[in-house]
Amino acid sequence: MIITLNVHVLYESSSGGLPHGCGEIRLLRPLSHTNLKSDVILSSGLEMACHSVDVIIIERFWDNSFDLERHSALLRQLRRDNVLIIIELDDDLLSLNSEPGSINWPTTGLKNVASLDV
Repeated sequence: MIITLNVHVLYESSSGGLPHGCGEIRLLRPLSHTNLKSDVILSSGLEMACHSVDVIIIERFWDNSFDLERHSALLRQLRRDNVLIIIELDDDLLSLNSEPGSINWPTTGLKNVASLDV
């Protein structure tokens, strides 16, 4: 029996709404590879899918609003719906530039979003 997973990627983007190269290379291209077409139905974007999903992959800073309440509500709903949640981080963003005098990136808001309890 073949199990097909509905996977949705919330990707990080710039103001144009297109995915950054990292998300394209690490997530979107591999998950849309022709060898996976019977295993994965892939959707992606800056908003949650309008259809039911089995897996959601949230790329590190996918939402520039950094609205903790919105993100927490989304995670609670996904948990209620039994959706597997994967947070994709490529760096230790919570420790990055945390020394006094270092640049303020990622900001505290970004770190809060990246550290939401999944």
